[in-house]
Amino acid sequence: MAHISVLAFGTAMIFRVLEDADMSGFSFAGFRNRADAQQQLNVYLEGLGYDVSQSYLW
Repeated sequence: MAHISVLAFGTAMIFRVLEDADMSGFSFAGFRNRADAQQQLNVYLEGLGYDVSQSYLW
């Protein structure tokens, strides 16, 4: 498991991703809260073929 760490809103947000996920094409496109950021990440990972509903296994 790998992590993406984002400093925003005076705190650090940590998101888990699979180690073999190609994150080179990912970037956040502005977000208002953690849910917005998580949704952007989920859409990207689903585009790579990952089932984000199984992320608790990562």
